[in-house]
Amino acid sequence: IFDKENSEKIKEILDRIGYPGRSTVGYENESTVFLVIQHSNLELMEYGLPFVQKAISNLDLNSTY
Repeated sequence: IFDKENSEKIKEILDRIGYPGRSTVGYENESTVFLVIQHSNLELMEYGLPFVQKAISNLDLNSTY
C-alpha cells in the first residue's frame, strides 16, 4: 500500500512542478525523489526517467547518484 501511495505522490509532484531538484529543495535534498524513483517499481522508474534526465541536464540534480 505504501509503495502505491508513494508512487502516486511522486507522480503528482513530477506532474505539478517537474523534478524537485537543488533549485527547489537545495543541495542536501536534491536526491530524495531520485532515490524513491530508483527503489520503486518499473512503472515509476520509466515514468520518472525523463524528469531525472532533464534535471541532470539542467544541473538541478547531480549525475553521480
